[in-house]
Amino acid sequence: MSNPDPSQAPDDLNPQSGQTVLRELHGGKVNALTDAYLGTGDAQEHARLDAQHAAIGLMLGGLFPEQVRSIVEATLERSSGTPKPTILDIGSGSGAWAIAMARQFGDADVVGVDLVPVNPSSEQPHNCRFEICNANAELDRYPSDAFNIVHIRLMLQGVKDYHELFRQCHRILRPGGVLLVLEAAFAAFDANKDRIRAEKPEDPHGGRSNQTIERQAGDLMRTSAIRIAIAGGPTLISFGVAPTEVNHWAEQVEAELMGGKVWQYVKLYPTWAVKKASG
Repeated sequence: MSNPDPSQAPDDLNPQSGQTVLRELHGGKVNALTDAYLGTGDAQEHARLDAQHAAIGLMLGGLFPEQVRSIVEATLERSSGTPKPTILDIGSGSGAWAIAMARQFGDADVVGVDLVPVNPSSEQPHNCRFEICNANAELDRYPSDAFNIVHIRLMLQGVKDYHELFRQCHRILRPGGVLLVLEAAFAAFDANKDRIRAEKPEDPHGGRSNQTIERQAGDLMRTSAIRIAIAGGPTLISFGVAPTEVNHWAEQVEAELMGGKVWQYVKLYPTWAVKKASG
């Protein structure tokens, strides 16, 4: 184990190894393991991820799409002579999904991995643990055929090679195991699901949804989007954008999202696959 720097806060260190996992970058704390993802990894960012998790849960109707529920439940059902069901949450963020899965499936062991320590907003169940792991380079630590479920959500911006990531997921999934992936389009859409282009702010793009669940999810996602603009500041500054300009953009994002002149929608793409029993 390396000797921790006494000047660093405990949250900056990997509790398993003492390795530095958080570093300062232009006023924010980002991971110290890779430059592939430079989003902040502090408590404020995890609060944003909690709001995002709640919004997605409302739209999915749960922790994963209803269409795959029977498959997920079947692969996590423990039977005599089979290993204990296990779940891997890659890019666990605030840990909200992993914790919820551990509570829902108490017979399964859940492992959440991320570049930075998790700051869970709720009590961590006994069957859930978190590890520091760079999914771009360190998934080899897990043996083949180790997990019944592998979950990936909104990691596109931090993945160097999605083909390699999927290869690793296939390797570590048990035969019959399920890969759950959810990604979003990097664009905003109007009520007609048409992409919003840069236009005059007063141009209409359709009204807000009148569905209660969609409105609740929208409020949560709007909170998340406002915080993204703030959390992304260190990254933008590191690419040469002036701090005053970054602050101005964040203020504009909040004003636009709170003003309600143009209702904006996010497209989410839930996808799943089952590993063939033959491998």
